[in-house]
Amino acid sequence: MSSRHACSQVLWFLLVASLSCSNPMVSSGQTDVDPSALLERISQKYRDARFYHLEAHSSESWKSKNSSSWEESFQKAIVTGERRYRFEAEGPHYSWVQVSNGATEWVYNATTKEYAEKQTTVDGKPSKFDENGWSAEESALIESQDIPKSLAEMISWLRNPVFAVSEVLSLSTGRVDCYLVRGQGRYRTGWSPDTQLEVTLWIDKSALIIRKIEQDWRGPLIMRDPTRYSRTNISEFPVVELTDLQAPSSLFEFHAPPTAKLVARFTSVQGPPMPRTPDLIGRAAPEIKFQSSDGHIESLSSFRGRPVLIEFWATWCGPCVAALPMLERLYEAAQARGIVVITVDEDDKAEKAASYLATHANATWANYHDDGEINRTLPGDGLPQFVLIDATGKIAFETSGVDEHELRTALAHLGFDIVAPTK
Repeated sequence: MSSRHACSQVLWFLLVASLSCSNPMVSSGQTDVDPSALLERISQKYRDARFYHLEAHSSESWKSKNSSSWEESFQKAIVTGERRYRFEAEGPHYSWVQVSNGATEWVYNATTKEYAEKQTTVDGKPSKFDENGWSAEESALIESQDIPKSLAEMISWLRNPVFAVSEVLSLSTGRVDCYLVRGQGRYRTGWSPDTQLEVTLWIDKSALIIRKIEQDWRGPLIMRDPTRYSRTNISEFPVVELTDLQAPSSLFEFHAPPTAKLVARFTSVQGPPMPRTPDLIGRAAPEIKFQSSDGHIESLSSFRGRPVLIEFWATWCGPCVAALPMLERLYEAAQARGIVVITVDEDDKAEKAASYLATHANATWANYHDDGEINRTLPGDGLPQFVLIDATGKIAFETSGVDEHELRTALAHLGFDIVAPTK
């Protein structure tokens, strides 16, 4: 039986509620620092953070012609040495706490009054629920675990950043003099290809940390839904500590409420899968320019006369990484039949994917880095995503998820019956 797993790129970002900027002050001059260089410096700071204390207060609003919605959420992440951590996530329909004192980890669902208890892993990494996926409510806790990493990626993915006016921001912890940097957000797999995103960052001038983020989406935001929406996420970070810190040991202990029930595992309630429509199949593939790390450019049309199999993937996508041995088997058989195999990585930096392939896979196929715009021309429902283009340049097959039998069947329909390996 084949299985399908995809990393759906749910719009993960931390969302913040109303934030008052009382008496904003415009700076008399701008910094001479290049905004791209500044963002790279800040992104690296978040990537390097091993111990930290971050708190976020978030809001999200959706509006269309006939409807609107608004909700708040709160997140906290504290990580110190000796395998101690505390993560919290609270929203309209969920309330989670995950704590480790270095020896024992507890996860508590305050909504259902259930908790799980297990030994903290040797590497000190928090557990992430069932490997087959998690519910939207559980994903909020997972996001709390990954705040620094998510911020680093979001910052580095900002396209064409420019400085706006400076502003003094009023936070619950005090007033902060901030640079404002604005730019276009990178396209993410799973979005409608017409989605446009503008991002504004409030950067603490003295500490060079993110204090507020506003993200504004416009367009038909949901794949295969023509409704045009406006979506605004605002995130405020009143507490940001990215260095070694001292925290009371009581923060890393958990005492179950008398009414709480100990469970072996949390049941992950998944909604029914969204119906998929083969929007791309039968269309002429767009002209795509693939640029290698040495600057060489390869056009998709240059492969005309040969089938081309493209996989969109990322090192942070578990199913993508798990699919590499399958892709190696497929590539070994396909290249002998004249089939072109290309991978396109959606990592924040090209070096990540190149380094991973060099050390974890026998990858002799061509891999190209994407800033989001290649995937925008071939949008899917998540990663990994496979697109098969026939010899005439038409899209013959497209899917999000991993199913080796399905891929081989699609190739067989083009006259390339590649025998699956014997198990």
